[in-house]
Amino acid sequence: FSERSARWYYYSAIANAGSGNNVTAKEHASQAVNMEPSNMEYRQLQQQLEFGGTCIRAEAANMNGHIPAAAAGA
Repeated sequence: FSERSARWYYYSAIANAGSGNNVTAKEHASQAVNMEPSNMEYRQLQQQLEFGGTCIRAEAANMNGHIPAAAAGA
């Protein structure tokens, strides 16, 4: 059993937001922030998900449907 990293939760939040799974996206973004509270990238994503924004879907689209290996493995 491998432990999931903050980066995994960050990418998972982006992927879930892009798929319309907003509850899971918010949970995973919060988990990433809890694991690495000083990471501003994670905090920005969490705020975008909490307060709305279309940046998330665009970011997920930029992944071309591919989840980075860091998020796909665990």
